[in-house]
Amino acid sequence: MTIKPIYSKEWINVNEADTKVRVSQFYFRKTNDLFEQILFALNNDDLAEQATALRFIRDESLNESEFKILTPAIINIAINGNTDNLILARDRLIRGGFNRDYIIREKLTPMFNDFLKTENQYIYRILAELLFF
Repeated sequence: MTIKPIYSKEWINVNEADTKVRVSQFYFRKTNDLFEQILFALNNDDLAEQATALRFIRDESLNESEFKILTPAIINIAINGNTDNLILARDRLIRGGFNRDYIIREKLTPMFNDFLKTENQYIYRILAELLFF
């Protein structure tokens, strides 16, 4: 005789919500303006929207032209973002920059002087980490 596991209402609600999120993400990927929405969220000042967009594109395989367009926004978050978004942005740059490091260098070069003008040691350290990449 098999005993069915007994889950709490909270656990069942979490599973249902997780399923709804995954279904929503699936259909969102099929929309025509997916890329524009992600770009808008990355350039937005709302940290939660930035984090959602970064998590959404974390495992996406972006083509080269999409990566070129998103790279300045991701670099800006990786250097100026809050701690949580900074980690997500750097992770995306490393994953997306594999065999495309020239894009990161190309996009970082015009931004470099603006970052140096801040005279912020924290930004210098993060910038140095990106330069090693």
